[in-house]
Amino acid sequence: MSRRLAIATVWDGVPDYSCAVLHYCQHAQRLADTIVSGVGELSADLLMMLTDDHVYQTSSKQCRCKRAGKQFCPECPSSSSSWLGGAGSPSSVIASDCPQMKVHSLDPELREAVHRYANSPQGGCRAKWQTSVLYKWWVASLVDYSIVILADLDVQLLRPEQPATAVAARWRRTWDDAVPPNGRSRVFSEGDHWSPFNGGLWTLGRPSRELYEDGLALLRLGKWNVTHGFAYAGRPREHFDRLPGLRERMRHTTMYRKNTWDVAFGDCDQGFLFHMFYLHTPRQGGLPIGADFESVPEDLDCSRPMDTEGRCPHTARHYWGPKKPWQLEADNKGRVAHYLAHTNYSTRIATSYCAAKFASYFDRLPVVNASKPPKRSNGKLQRVR
Repeated sequence: MSRRLAIATVWDGVPDYSCAVLHYCQHAQRLADTIVSGVGELSADLLMMLTDDHVYQTSSKQCRCKRAGKQFCPECPSSSSSWLGGAGSPSSVIASDCPQMKVHSLDPELREAVHRYANSPQGGCRAKWQTSVLYKWWVASLVDYSIVILADLDVQLLRPEQPATAVAARWRRTWDDAVPPNGRSRVFSEGDHWSPFNGGLWTLGRPSRELYEDGLALLRLGKWNVTHGFAYAGRPREHFDRLPGLRERMRHTTMYRKNTWDVAFGDCDQGFLFHMFYLHTPRQGGLPIGADFESVPEDLDCSRPMDTEGRCPHTARHYWGPKKPWQLEADNKGRVAHYLAHTNYSTRIATSYCAAKFASYFDRLPVVNASKPPKRSNGKLQRVR
């Protein structure tokens, strides 16, 4: 089997993310080229699962950002013909801002399974606008690829502060760890303060049809509650006690401290993916496929400009939370300025709505040090390898 890499994302077409595509695409392509140069004998594709399944909230009480007067509000429809929808259709945005992106259509089986879970009286993402993030499970079906990096559109996959040569060396050094020669699937991820698994950035080595079908079956079952999670499989502390390998991953999370699945996206992609990768026993091997990154040696200085041996982790910048750096707001200018300092938009103004919008920001943005992110609101660093 030839070695193939995919960098994949999922977009439900919500207009608030239209102007994330340009920056995401440029850095995803740079990372793909970097990994190919490091690993060798490898091909790479950028993939997107594009759907039109976004469901807006209907109650104004649920639209927190709308009440706060913020522009970025993916759960609520725009109350005016704001620029959020001015970028055109999602397909036209991709055509102008990321023409190399290969767009995938939604597998009817996955759509049916997600809808069954969403409409189950015993399950379902409580915020209906979040349901489409479960389509990230599509990644498990990509069996033509050796490894898939799933990254949300608000992730900068190759940070300018981390030399591409160091990232290439890292992937060359750790390829067999990420893509097991024995053919078993393996997942690497980081958690966050809420959950042991952050669904916005993770890698799956050796996607598996059996694993994919097991996930569909779990969604079709349609069972989740705040105490015992998906399929009522158990309280978080029960898993903590039963599986020593999960303890370091879980011990600092709200899920463990409060012994609840009632955490951010715990009833949606983050809870589902944690279950499937770290609790579920797949048919192919008898052990969960989730793995932890190896620890960084204490004497290793990863602040040095070059890491030719690939000992330092490859980290990405994840702009999670409600303030997005492609959306200019009064208290967001430094973040936007740094983001645009690493977005090639000036040559695309005539062909890209978002590039033209970014150019219109220029006089309103502060001068920033392009090599140094702002201390506040600069996103969270997450490991990729």
